[in-house]
Amino acid sequence: MNKKQLTRKIAKIIGNWKDVHDDKVFFERDYVKKIEVEPSGTVCLTIKPSRPHCPCCLLNLKKLSKKLRSNKQIHSVNFTIIDVPEPHRWMQILND
Repeated sequence: MNKKQLTRKIAKIIGNWKDVHDDKVFFERDYVKKIEVEPSGTVCLTIKPSRPHCPCCLLNLKKLSKKLRSNKQIHSVNFTIIDVPEPHRWMQILND
């Protein structure tokens, strides 16, 4: 699978991924700010969570990471979290 195909597959997974608080998908909510796919199989996502103090949102992103990593072409998923208080705490949990 080449980089373009993998990027499409990732976009499809994220495009169908729902917010835990309503029925809208991530792309409808503008949570995903950037998707990068590195040749090594690392996916880098820049995310702006809707609720910065919500553990449900954090757990949902953890599940998304697991779903993405279930693809054998993806070796790791790295999150950059923006516009929340103490984003390093979110990233520490998500990027373990």
